[in-house]
Parts: sequence; structure tokens; C-alpha cells
Amino acid sequence: MKLGNLDLPDDLFWENEYGAKPVIAVTEITVSGEPVTFQQGNQAGMDIDLTAGESYGWLSRAQVEALKEMEAALGAVYLLEIGGQQKTVRLRHEDAPAVEASPLMPLAPGQYSVNDYYTGRIKLKEV
Repeated sequence: MKLGNLDLPDDLFWENEYGAKPVIAVTEITVSGEPVTFQQGNQAGMDIDLTAGESYGWLSRAQVEALKEMEAALGAVYLLEIGGQQKTVRLRHEDAPAVEASPLMPLAPGQYSVNDYYTGRIKLKEV
């Protein structure tokens, strides 16, 4: 798995892989009381949430730091390679934080090293 130039663990869990809404519909009631439904294809792109849990997909400290740099880049778009697919994505800042990370083994400030691992979530939006 890869986001831009950053290699990610292959066992990150794509938690909303089948959560896309390909059709958006809204129903309005006319003045005569009849319902009318309007439908259109969802052009906005799907949300992609990649999760690292306590027993899978751990992120290294270097990966978390690289993701945090990516999160700080205004308007950046990346190529996501996942499960044999390629998707153009951006970090989903409207659902802040776009990158969540918690140490697998909490330590005192200043005690973390490059050998430490993190759980968390990367929130992306297909563009």
C-alpha cells in the first residue's frame, strides 16, 4: 500500500471500502402533496478510512511523521495504491483530524524513538 511516495503497512484496514454512496437521492413533497424523488450520481468521490489497530497495520513513527507533514500541505493531492487499485485522493480535512495516531505503548514525552509504533486512522477523500 502506498500514499504518494510513502509506503504504508499492507495490513491497514480499509474500514469503509463498501460504504460509498453511488447515488444520492432526495424526496420533496409537492404543493399537491405528492412525493417527488430526485436522484443523481455521486460525483464527490468516496471517503476512504485506513485504520491501524492494536493487532494490525501498525504505523511506524517515521510513517506518522510523514503523514503529519502530508496533512499540513494545503491542497495536496496524492495517488493511493491499495488492493491493486489506484485512486487519486486528498486528506479529508473537513473531518479533522485527517491523521489520527496514538502510540501502541504510551511513554513519557521525549521517550519515543524511531522504533515505536502507532495505531490510528488516515482519513482520505477520493477526488
